Amino acid sequence: MEKDKRIVVGVSGGVDSMVSLVLLKKQGYTPIAVSLALPIWDSSKNIDTENACCTIDSLNLVSLVCKDLGIEHHIYDVKKEFKETVVKYFLKELKNGRVPNPCIHCNLEHKIKHLIEWGNIHGIEKVATGHFASKRYNKRLKTYQLIEPKDKFKDQTYMLSMLPQEWIKRLEFPVSSFTKEEVCLVAGENNLDIFVKKKQSQDFCFAHRSSLTEFIKESLGENPGPIYDDEGRYLGQHKGLWFYTRGQRKGLGFPEKYFVKDFNRNKNIIYVTKKQTPLFSKEIVVTDYSFISGNEILKEKEIKLKVKIRYGQEKQDAIVYPNLKNKTLRVVFKNSQKFVTIGQFCVFYKGKVCLGGGIINSFK
Repeated sequence: MEKDKRIVVGVSGGVDSMVSLVLLKKQGYTPIAVSLALPIWDSSKNIDTENACCTIDSLNLVSLVCKDLGIEHHIYDVKKEFKETVVKYFLKELKNGRVPNPCIHCNLEHKIKHLIEWGNIHGIEKVATGHFASKRYNKRLKTYQLIEPKDKFKDQTYMLSMLPQEWIKRLEFPVSSFTKEEVCLVAGENNLDIFVKKKQSQDFCFAHRSSLTEFIKESLGENPGPIYDDEGRYLGQHKGLWFYTRGQRKGLGFPEKYFVKDFNRNKNIIYVTKKQTPLFSKEIVVTDYSFISGNEILKEKEIKLKVKIRYGQEKQDAIVYPNLKNKTLRVVFKNSQKFVTIGQFCVFYKGKVCLGGGIINSFK
């Protein structure tokens, strides 16, 4: 088949990426499966290391299935790079009092980046992933746009919102016109049932979610300090600010129901509240933003958009006020938002188009 029909397909061992291989082959492409070999936290405290994108067993299974499908499979070892980019980012953000989003960061600085890199090395332009997202070319803007997929419940545009235009142009999303249920049906029809039963990858695959506290403890240690309530009463000790996030209720160790309200990082203090009202914010300031189709939209003084401040959230009405001099965006919500956290991403939408996103730097 012609060279320009080759397409790199990122396969993690999950059902979405494996079905993507089958769909692309039926469309006349020559899919070349590429698995990124990622590290996992090598510790007995990492109680469940079974993750679709990490284990040797998973990659061996992918190789066997690809052989049966007549598809090339390559393993690209980027363990060192993952530690240098994703793991360091995760720990640095926590230490600096911010809440990281390793999945968004990984897509930008690691996963998509290295799939495109592998394609460049082997002279292949097109790259596909199993993400639930879509794209289209806007003739007026002469740019490619990131679009919500058919399955709104599995929409992953939030996680891809920081990708640059030149990458969106090269990317294909084979499952964009399918629901998750339909993907599983396609898997069954093509003898890929084993991938339907596999666990789905998690946000931070380096350490299992239930082991994260132990990983953070080993990496950053403990730094105990006082916990006070709204009225300034001492309630007990915390283990270190990086173990807690705003709005957190579990893990505080109190018989009564409290939420983490705020932090005094200079004095190593956590403030908690029984009320949820103080945990609502009317506006945020966004920095380090990026728009997939360029910053033309920011020429307006105020822009009505939909936004998400966390994955899986319903889109919220907001007005965005750009400050081009300071390179910040002030986002004022129509309805106050609960549990806003610094370091998380605010992602912007207009209709079905995911415009881009940025990092939440402050709130009030």
